Amino acid sequence: MAEITTLRIGQIQQATLKLLAQHPEGMRAKDVIARCAESLPMTPFERSEYPDRPGARRFDWILRFKS
Repeated sequence: MAEITTLRIGQIQQATLKLLAQHPEGMRAKDVIARCAESLPMTPFERSEYPDRPGARRFDWILRFKS
């Protein structure tokens, strides 16, 4: 993932943890992804889809696997 820096991963993780801290009862993963996508400006790379997975936005997968 050359397009995603350690700093950016930290920003995504921080946004995720801040959101979850506001909801101690927990949230569904798709809701966490949607709220983080609204609060963080996505890069063009993050907005793009995987070539072999149409409809799979990179940001969603990055958030799931890096947090």
